[in-house]
Amino acid sequence: MSLGRILFLAFLALAVTQGPKALAKLAPGSSNAGQFSQLAALSRQAQSTSVTLTETGGIQAIPPDLQRMLDQAAADPQSFTDEERQLLSSLKDMGQSSAMSAPVLESLRQTQQRHTDKALNWTGSIRGAWTDFLSSCSRHRSRCRFWLWSVPGLLSALALLGIFLGAGLTRLFAGLCYNLARVWLWILAWGAAGLAGAVQVNAWLALPGEFVSPPALALLLSTILLKMIDANYPAWNSVVQGFLAPIGSGLFCLLVQLARSAL
Repeated sequence: MSLGRILFLAFLALAVTQGPKALAKLAPGSSNAGQFSQLAALSRQAQSTSVTLTETGGIQAIPPDLQRMLDQAAADPQSFTDEERQLLSSLKDMGQSSAMSAPVLESLRQTQQRHTDKALNWTGSIRGAWTDFLSSCSRHRSRCRFWLWSVPGLLSALALLGIFLGAGLTRLFAGLCYNLARVWLWILAWGAAGLAGAVQVNAWLALPGEFVSPPALALLLSTILLKMIDANYPAWNSVVQGFLAPIGSGLFCLLVQLARSAL
């Protein structure tokens, strides 16, 4: 493989790791997502405290039933009204105490109830499933990060080892890594596009980076290794398509959000 093609693939890999999320941040309302993610993290801290609500309206940790709303706000801020977003934004002041006053808590309960009522239809169910997935990923972030990096990392290491032990070993593990990474990126791309088309949620805005970076890097490395041992290996078209799929998905999701805000 020529140096020019290697550099081109490296550029595509970088675009995959940064591009879809960068495109998602261009959509209206996405600027609130980082703030809502911070609030979600603060709410988890508050849930771990032993603070209780006093009779005089003292402070209380954020109850667990509001966690889902905050995760939804981080994943899809456009599903909230301006007033609701302003209410959530006002909670940034609770950062020092990880708690809130009773009136604010009651307002959040009412907001949560409205969004629970919306979740009774099929679109709400899909949004709810996506929010639950993000919540689960957030709770088990370290475990997810470990496996998402370890699997492609192990396959890549075995493929590199094959350079010294035999081309057959490299072909086996690099080929496995290549196919798994390519399929994974395609699944992410089509899944995000389907979510945007069905319920107008831009998955790239909230999807953790470890879901994209490890497979993108593994796909780049495995392609280089396969071409090193066999210059005629039919990888070029497939790997380019694998890299372009998330970028195209990010563009599609952005267009859906722009169309949604224009209506």
